[in-house]
Amino acid sequence: MLMLILACEVMVVGVANAGRYRPPGIVVDQTVTRGHIIT
Repeated sequence: MLMLILACEVMVVGVANAGRYRPPGIVVDQTVTRGHIIT
């Protein structure tokens, strides 16, 4: 359960950063999302 919460938190942060700096669907800074692609 803890891993699921952490994964969701990482996705929320990634989506927020993607929306702030560049369009969704593009790989954002790997230090933020660990290379996950925000879709």
